[in-house]
Amino acid sequence: MEQFHRMAAEVGLIRRKPRAPRRADDPSRVAVTRKAFDVARYITGMTAQLEAEAIAAHLDRLAYLLAMAKVESEIIARMYFGPEA
Repeated sequence: MEQFHRMAAEVGLIRRKPRAPRRADDPSRVAVTRKAFDVARYITGMTAQLEAEAIAAHLDRLAYLLAMAKVESEIIARMYFGPEA
C-alpha cells in the first residue's frame, strides 16, 4: 500500500507566520481575558489526562504529542498571565 503525503497548502491548511511571544509585563501586549486563561488551564488539564491514557495504552507517539500540547498550554498561561498561573 502506497502512502501519499500532501503539502498543507494542498489540503487547505493555512500556514501562519510565527511572531515573537509577548511577556506578561510587556505593556504592548493585548489584554487577555480571564476566559482565555481558563481555556489554557483547561487544555493543560485535559491534555495531561489524555497523555496518561495514551501512556497506559502504549501509544508512545501520541503520548509525546499530547505532552507537547500540555507544555505549550502551560507556557502560554504563564507567558500571558504571569508566573503564578
